[in-house]
Amino acid sequence: MPNERESFVFFSEIRDTAISALKRIVMFEEAAKAWMEIEAAIASWPDDASGLDGLFGRGNNQWDAQYEMFEALEDVLARWTRVSQMLFPTGRTEPARRAMKRADRLLEFLNLPAEISRTLGDRKLRDAWTHFDERLDDALEQDRLAWPQWFILSEDLTEYHCKKIPRLVVADTLELYYHDRNAKVCCTSLRDMQAALTVLVDRLKLHASLRASRARPGTDYGL
Repeated sequence: MPNERESFVFFSEIRDTAISALKRIVMFEEAAKAWMEIEAAIASWPDDASGLDGLFGRGNNQWDAQYEMFEALEDVLARWTRVSQMLFPTGRTEPARRAMKRADRLLEFLNLPAEISRTLGDRKLRDAWTHFDERLDDALEQDRLAWPQWFILSEDLTEYHCKKIPRLVVADTLELYYHDRNAKVCCTSLRDMQAALTVLVDRLKLHASLRASRARPGTDYGL
């Protein structure tokens, strides 16, 4: 079990980072909705429409919406990775072994449901996102790259997209398709990620509340 100071330090950091990740998921969803509205408007644009200014204006809005989606997604995954690494660290160095022992103590105390632990501890997404340049190298060398990244609707998603594009963002279902180290297509749902983070935050808030109820005067780490 973690000692009082260790639990305060890491639970506070994990809680704040997880809350921030949840906020970014909402921002991503809002950006995805804006992008889908623009996609629908472009699809309904008359084939014989004239006026380049209007056409380019729509295109620029589309790119702006994609940038907002990507920025929000980057923020989500950066925070997700930090939470995952604090609870499920890896490595063979002495600091890594120390981190794994500390994580075991924290997880024993949190007693998270198995499904939540599996979601939070899934290393495939964080590995694929962190080492995306390596995925691009592999795809180029193996001649299976159509485009590095693509934003798409679920109704348009095909096996070709999944195999030929190493990073796919499905706007309406909030799903991410990506390649692992062996070029296997994987999928992660931001909805599942959101649910796991919510359970984690609730556990940490409960811990903080219990800690605050028995904090001793003069303790600088009692919540």
